[in-house]
Amino acid sequence: MSYRFERSGRRPVAAVALVAAWLALLALWRLADAAAWIVAIGLAITLPAAWDFIAARRAGLAIDAGRLTWWSGRHRGDAPLDKIDRVRLERRFDGSMRARLVLPGGRRITLPQDCLPPIAAFEGALDAAGLRHDRHPFSPF
Repeated sequence: MSYRFERSGRRPVAAVALVAAWLALLALWRLADAAAWIVAIGLAITLPAAWDFIAARRAGLAIDAGRLTWWSGRHRGDAPLDKIDRVRLERRFDGSMRARLVLPGGRRITLPQDCLPPIAAFEGALDAAGLRHDRHPFSPF
């Protein structure tokens, strides 16, 4: 069984979101006469997304050869499948999903958000790997 998911920071959705945010900031500045410091704060908030787009930062997840491996930019991690008790999938209040590996001693490892595949595909890969997983509708922490 082998599963691999990878994404790049250089996606059309990211480009559209950046352009839309910058156009909205420009409209606020020019048409609504917003203060320059407000526009500067808005611009500063978009800079990490712009850097991810420029650098085409890679993120992903793989399940193969008895290991679950994940990467996000320069950060990497892995866990042997036989050391994972279950995978906890939680919906957060902002609508996104969070995945945590629960180890036998109760220790939890949270996977980076940008390395997660679509949840239906991820659940299928977990089933194929024989990993137990459970979904929780909302989790604030």
